[in-house]
Amino acid sequence: MTAAGNQDVSAVEGAVRTNLVHLQGWRDVEVQREGFMWHGRLLRLLCGRRPASVAPPEGEASSDIEYILPVSLAQHSAEPVTIECLDRIFAELCGPDTSRILLAIVSDDGTIVFYFLHKGIHKPKKN
Repeated sequence: MTAAGNQDVSAVEGAVRTNLVHLQGWRDVEVQREGFMWHGRLLRLLCGRRPASVAPPEGEASSDIEYILPVSLAQHSAEPVTIECLDRIFAELCGPDTSRILLAIVSDDGTIVFYFLHKGIHKPKKN
């Protein structure tokens, strides 16, 4: 990976971390050291503690660590998030009891959208 590519990864991780801490009220948000190369890009997770207003996955305590996968919308073609990629993320980068991660997609204008990605098939919530 080039130095510029590494800076792009750091910028995306930093934008997501800043958003989570200062706008979403998360605590203890850090970039994990471990990661792996996927289609020529370094993938690393952030981890942190979600605010009490966000419901934890079924069977998990509200203080558990949540994992966040930051990706850039501009990198979509070069860094596709596929089932194989997600399987590897859950197997290598998350804790053994992790049932979901938060996908953070950063657009060119700085907008960040978040989606929950569940490990395996997840039963929908009842309203």
